[in-house]
Amino acid sequence: MLEMNAKLVGMTPKKGSGVLDNGQSWATDHVELHCLTPLSGSGEGYATTPYKIPDCDANTDAARAAVGQDIVLTMELKTNGKGGNPVVSPSGFRLLNGKKA
Repeated sequence: MLEMNAKLVGMTPKKGSGVLDNGQSWATDHVELHCLTPLSGSGEGYATTPYKIPDCDANTDAARAAVGQDIVLTMELKTNGKGGNPVVSPSGFRLLNGKKA
């Protein structure tokens, strides 16, 4: 597991499902955390990046309460099982001071 510090500046719950015009079903269930993350290398300042945290119902209240605070994003290395390159994907978050968000 990897961890990354960030400042949570906004959140959007995203949960829903439906059917496209071509008959294909779709569904989404996550909370989008909008975070300020420090620029790396010789960059100065921050980038605003959205991170999708799974399970909207379980994380919406905690994300709403954490807006404006420093958080720690927990990330996992995931593979597609087909030999492609692994991807770092967010799996959860907590307040920087150690409390669960």
